[in-house]
Amino acid sequence: MIRILLADDHRLVRKVLKDLFSLFDDIAVTGEAATGDEVLQRLADDKFDLVLLDVTMPGISGAELISRIREDVSSPPILVLTMHNEPQIARRKMAAGANGFLTKDCTIGVLQEAIHKVASGGRYMQDAMGLG
Repeated sequence: MIRILLADDHRLVRKVLKDLFSLFDDIAVTGEAATGDEVLQRLADDKFDLVLLDVTMPGISGAELISRIREDVSSPPILVLTMHNEPQIARRKMAAGANGFLTKDCTIGVLQEAIHKVASGGRYMQDAMGLG
């Protein structure tokens, strides 16, 4: 079972993704956060296999939040799920320590594939980013 910390400042997005993941036997949302500070607090309080992270949230966000998460060597892998589709943004997030990058217009199958790959220690970059 892949335990996910779902970090997005939009309540509806969190609800829809949580409902979607409930359809899978091997993925579960076991924590939620709406701000960067909440992400850091949830990571300090509990163990997760993956952080599914929107990078535009109130407070600490983006590359700074990714870097802060990475300060703890035992932190889980980070899969960015964002509306931003510019390759330079993807590069910055990956350079800051993200393990994967997807846009919110990806398919359910691509999201599921990326979660499995990143949770198992791999890296994932959406083909549309042109970064291979």
